Amino acid sequence: MDGLAAARPDFVRAIIASEWLTAGAIDSELGQVTLRPHQTDAVKRLRAMLKQNGGALLCDDVGLGKTYVALATAREYSGSLVVGPASLRAMWTSAASRAAVPIDFMSMEALSRGTRPERRYDFIIVDEAHHFRTPSTTRFETLTGMAARTKVLLLTATPLHNSRRDISTLLSLFLGATAATLPDSEIARHVVRRNETGEAGDIPITRGPERLAIMDNASALRIALALPSPVPPRDGQVAAAMVAHTLVRLWASSDAALREGLRRRLGRTVAIRSALESGRLPTRREVRDWTYCEGAIQLGFAELLAAASPAEPLGMLEAARTHERGLVDALDSIPGHSQADAERVQAIRRVRKNHPDAKVVAFSQFADTVRMYYRMLARDGRVAMLTSHGGRIAGGSIRRAELLGRFAPNASRKPVPGPAEEISLLLATDMLSEGVNVQDASVVVHLDLPWTAATLDQRVGRVARLGSRHKEVFVYSLDPPASSEELLKAEEIIRRKLDLTVTRVGRSRIPPLFVRIGPARCSSVENAEAIRCTLLKWSGECDRPSPVRPAYAFVAGERDGVLALVSVRGRPLLLASERSELSEDLGTVRGMVDSVGAGPAHANRLQLDSALATVRRWVEGELASEDAGVSEHTRSRLVRRVTLRLARHLAACPHHERSDRAARIADVHVQMQWPLTLGVEREIDAAVKAEVVPGEFLSTLERIFGQARDHPAESVIRLHALLVSVANPLLQPQPTPEQQPSHLRNTSGSCPPRTTDSESRRTPDSSSAS
Repeated sequence: MDGLAAARPDFVRAIIASEWLTAGAIDSELGQVTLRPHQTDAVKRLRAMLKQNGGALLCDDVGLGKTYVALATAREYSGSLVVGPASLRAMWTSAASRAAVPIDFMSMEALSRGTRPERRYDFIIVDEAHHFRTPSTTRFETLTGMAARTKVLLLTATPLHNSRRDISTLLSLFLGATAATLPDSEIARHVVRRNETGEAGDIPITRGPERLAIMDNASALRIALALPSPVPPRDGQVAAAMVAHTLVRLWASSDAALREGLRRRLGRTVAIRSALESGRLPTRREVRDWTYCEGAIQLGFAELLAAASPAEPLGMLEAARTHERGLVDALDSIPGHSQADAERVQAIRRVRKNHPDAKVVAFSQFADTVRMYYRMLARDGRVAMLTSHGGRIAGGSIRRAELLGRFAPNASRKPVPGPAEEISLLLATDMLSEGVNVQDASVVVHLDLPWTAATLDQRVGRVARLGSRHKEVFVYSLDPPASSEELLKAEEIIRRKLDLTVTRVGRSRIPPLFVRIGPARCSSVENAEAIRCTLLKWSGECDRPSPVRPAYAFVAGERDGVLALVSVRGRPLLLASERSELSEDLGTVRGMVDSVGAGPAHANRLQLDSALATVRRWVEGELASEDAGVSEHTRSRLVRRVTLRLARHLAACPHHERSDRAARIADVHVQMQWPLTLGVEREIDAAVKAEVVPGEFLSTLERIFGQARDHPAESVIRLHALLVSVANPLLQPQPTPEQQPSHLRNTSGSCPPRTTDSESRRTPDSSSAS
């Protein structure tokens, strides 16, 4: 730490800003598209993350233009693949054409079948990446193999749906098992998230949500919950609580959804009863193959469709018959015309009346609910329905793309339809709530409540986004009946998940449907964005000369503390201390960044020595952790297994070969300290489990690491800048030019002039913190 130069606070702040912020310029012209400033900033940051870590998570709020950010990032790669829901293929193809960026597209559904691309790509974009948050799925396993040696950019406005594991699972694609142990402050280094563009008027203001009360038809619910227990298929089990839970969710959406749900359950029960009468018990797949379709129960020959089964438990056939009778009675007791559903429809009519010139999009979890609304509203005119089975208008079936073109011609870049073809109310399932732009609309209605706040945001985000011509977007929500709310605690579930999302990745600009529970505090991601905004201001205070030695300054702050900029393995890291020890916690760093923006304070040698001692202790701790192999990047279990295997290999090899083998093993140990993709880790795990001779095991590891991404060789920790905050100091007068260090001397007494392009390209000197 020798060689620190005393400097003015604005000069030291400029050093911190220039080292921390990503340098370089991004061309804002992308084919026919002009990127906004917030988009070019994201591209710059994502490129740095991809270079450093092999992956990044872009989770900007809905409607901020993530698609074109991803395409601009892909511009520097020779082969790019987009993975996403099949329904988004046309959107990505159109966007890539406008951006003049060649891509291939592979559906998420294909990955769920285990299908992999025939060629290898340099870059993979995963759209709606939250669908890969469950590591036990086939789609995640397939993507893990595809991303083993390929840079990957994950896109989702809603990365967290149920728990913190959602994010760590996504990051594990390029960070491996390390992601599960990273603190929030480290996770934030791999995430870019903003909830606004920074430019007023870019995105419409969201008004609401206004909650619409609906009558409570509890009698239908009581009938459904009184059903006898069902009989499971041969390869399944019955979870009575889950059956009841599903029925309540259907009823809370609409009585029509409950009736159709009971009919489907009746179809399955009749199939199982019929098979049992033939001495067979079908599997779940066999039941699906011949039961309920388009309102009719279709049975096949059980002897042909289901394999013979051993003797079933006594009473199973009678239980199936009892459950079947209960379902028939329940359906007979629920009237075909529901007063509750009629009231729901009237609520939609009132919304349309309140916004006569607006386009309205209404979302539901269930296709049966959407079909009920369409049947009852179709005669009102200009109404369309869109589900996974396609679109429908008064004239009959219609292709999805044509329907969206009529409803949202501006967003779809289609000609404005005539009055006879115009659609002003679109009823859709949540399949439309992801990745589709319908910003021609200005009203959103939640027909029911999903189980995550993320889905609510996705729904509104289809409308409140860049490119909208509206200044305001209005949101309405049909309240669930009180009886279902009591049973499901739906609002409490959504509140809890919203609170988790806010504390982990930050707030959305879309007002929540419910008041958030828990104390309001910023997430690490929000703290990182706030730090970045402050450092951008620091970079404008003055330009630092280049080259320059590491510098320190005393600053008049709100409290005593230290802000230090160090580099670890070439990566800048901000550390802060308000007491005795330095911390990477971004909340602490943000507090100190906010505290050291004032002018100079009296120098105090004791405080400087104390600050340097604090930095030295942190450096010694980091170096000791690396030497012991227990750094935060260590996958301890896998590392131990590899280490033991290599130790046995070294002990067994001939003496004259040990020197060479020891050097090769040391190289492997160094590689194991770096984050590896989950795909590479699984290759290493397979090599450990394989029964191979010791020499072949070492060669296999070298081959795996030889194909893995490169890492910077430097592991030295360096100190670049130090700001010592002094509470309530006596401010020093501005030093005269003669009193300033020669490299800071400026006859005007103001900030040094901005450097030229050639000066800014020179690399500054820095001294080792050790």
